[in-house]
This record gives sequence, C-alpha cells and structure tokens, in this order.
Amino acid sequence: ACDPCRKGKRRCDRALPRCSLCVRKGAQCDYLSRRRTRQIRGEGRLATPNTLSSSSANISRPDSRVDSRRPQSISSVTPVIPVIPIPSNEAATTTAIYFIAPHIFRQAQLELPRIQPTIPADLSPFENDPSRIRNIAYTFFDSIHWWMPIISKKGFFAHLLNPLSQRRSELGLLIICMQLYCAPDLNPETGALDVSALYHNAKRLHFEMEAAGILSLRVLQAGILIALYEVGQAIYPAAYLTVGACARYGIAIGVDNLREESSSEYGNPRSLSEVDERRRAWWTILFLDRFLNISNPNRPLATKNPTFDDLLPIDDKLWDDGTAKPSDAFSISQGFSLEMGMFSRLGQATFLLSQALDLVGPDNHQSVMERNQQIAQLRRTLHALITVSNAEATARELRTCSGFCPQLSIC
Repeated sequence: ACDPCRKGKRRCDRALPRCSLCVRKGAQCDYLSRRRTRQIRGEGRLATPNTLSSSSANISRPDSRVDSRRPQSISSVTPVIPVIPIPSNEAATTTAIYFIAPHIFRQAQLELPRIQPTIPADLSPFENDPSRIRNIAYTFFDSIHWWMPIISKKGFFAHLLNPLSQRRSELGLLIICMQLYCAPDLNPETGALDVSALYHNAKRLHFEMEAAGILSLRVLQAGILIALYEVGQAIYPAAYLTVGACARYGIAIGVDNLREESSSEYGNPRSLSEVDERRRAWWTILFLDRFLNISNPNRPLATKNPTFDDLLPIDDKLWDDGTAKPSDAFSISQGFSLEMGMFSRLGQATFLLSQALDLVGPDNHQSVMERNQQIAQLRRTLHALITVSNAEATARELRTCSGFCPQLSIC
C-alpha cells in the first residue's frame, strides 16, 4: 500500500503512479516505505559472503604480474551501499522536464531540485582531519592544476570553507577523486597504497549521483578526474566509456556551449570565473575524446568538433587570480597571441587535432591534391603553435615540464 493509505489504514489499490484514493482526495501518493524495504533487502543480499566471494572469484585476475596501481579485484574493496536518496515524484518530474522539454522548463520558471546526497562516514572526506583535506587540495593545485587547470582554486576553497554550502556532498565526491592523484589511502593490513579501493569507491559514488539525477559541474569535474586517472593508468575501455559519459553529462548541464559569455543558474548570474570553469570542463572533454581516438580515427567521437567562433579558456593566471575580463576570452579565429595561457593553447591544439583526425577519417572524400594541400597548411599551423607556445612560456616564465607541455605533446 502507499504511505497515505498505510497510515490511514485504508484499502489501497496500489495503482501507479497514484492510487485511486489519493487521486480522489487530491493527496500526494508515495510508496517510499515499500522502496526502503526493498532497498534494505537488496543491501542484505549485497552484503552476503556468498555473493561477495562469487563476485570476486569471477573478476579476479590470475596474473600476479599486473601493476598494483591498477584495480585488480573488488574483493579488497569495501562494498559501497547505495547512499543517494530516491528523488520524490515532484523532483523526478522537474528533472525530466528540464531534460526533455527545456523550453517548457524555462517558460514555467522551474528550478532543478536540490538533492542532498549523503556520503558514508567512512568515505566522506569531511569526516576526517580537516588538515588532511587541505593537504590534498594544496597538493592537487600545486601539481595537477598547473597542467590541467579545470577546477577554480578560488571557488573550490570558498566552498570548502563554507560549512553551509548547498552542494557539500558533491564537493566531497570531487575531493575523493582528487585523492586519486594526491594522497591515496593506506591499506591498513599491508600498508600499501590502496588506490584500487579508492578508484572503485569514486566510480561507484559518481555513478550513484548521476543515477539520482544530480546535475552539477562538480559531478562532471569528478568524472573528468576519473577519466584522466583511467587514461594515465591505461584502464581501457573504461577510460573511453567514462569520457563518453562525461560528454553526455556535460551536454545535459549545458557546458558544451563554448560561445557562452554569461549565464545564470537558478536565476542567479554566474561570474566570469564560473563561466570559464564550465568552458574548461568542456575543452578537457573535447581533448580526451580526440586523444583516445588517435590510434583509431575510424571510431566515432562523442563530441562535435569545435569551430572557429568557439571561445578558448581565459589566461590561466588571470582566471586563478579572479582578475579576468570578458575581453580576455579569445576565439579560435583570433589567431595566436603571446598572452593566452597554457590551457588555452591546449584548446588550440585540440582544434588542430580535430582537423588531423578528419583528414585521416573515413568520412574524408577529398582528392589527393586537396588533402595534401590541407596537410601542408595544417603542418604550418602546428609549427606556428609550437613556436608561439615556447615563446610565451619563455617570455612569461610559465611553468612547464622542461619546455614540454600538453599542447606540444599533442602536436
């Protein structure tokens, strides 16, 4: 029976989505008690030793030479019990309208529901020593951030230090994913780095937030960090699938609009820094999508190619300092400038990589002469990008890896 009929001790016909009595009385009809019962039963089945042992036996790898940094089996991973609450009927309906009929969503001035998930205490970074969280953040921004600046340092610490932040759990998921690069947990039994457990828990929590219909830039950034980790550890085809999922998720929250100069969320205008942070997330997805297809150009991309009018990320230093102006955003068609920043160069290299993949792709039906001319032009442009990147790094004393940065590696 539904909850209202159960409480009123009435006979319920169990009709979906609302029973007849609730329809007649105009009452809200929910089956939350029934869902909780099923969830508890499902958790009991999940935690039984037989199911865990059989699962680990099926997927464990017999080869002992596999790199310990890569996830090998879930037998050493603590099962993550589903923690994301089931959205109410109204919340689920509003989210569906946002996705299926965005024009109706805007006309009705609806707002996306703020779902507040709860991360288990043994996984939540906020349950640990606050200094440990700061150490993870400082390590991340001092190492990973300089070559892949996709998370606003200023915005991150502003949310981290605000205990009343509306999206605390999403920030917690992001911190867990940052741990993959900075400070993996120690295995209490062996003392070894238990990256496998951390990776699986991050994947599971990220999946549950997606399944709950949470649409947030933080969740997308967490997915990108997972994808970058999978690429770095050569976890395939998981990396390819994760990038594709990030592309769909990014489109769902609207970060694929690279010509966006200003926007609003829940009626509140976004700052230029927030707009550029969204832009950086999409450029990273574009880069990863094409990087994974270098060895197989015949494989279809999950994203459309960028165009000449798309805006590149703002100079990294101006973005980090929060001093950027709208005029600091360059489009691809504006050519090369000596003050664009390394991540903006990565966007230019990604655009050129798109052209290179098109040249060797199955849909290219140009004549040999036309293709050779385009190859020659592309080669000249690539050399120009390499030259201007080195010149900017030298003139501005930018931090690079022995003069070698991501965009040069793509070239």
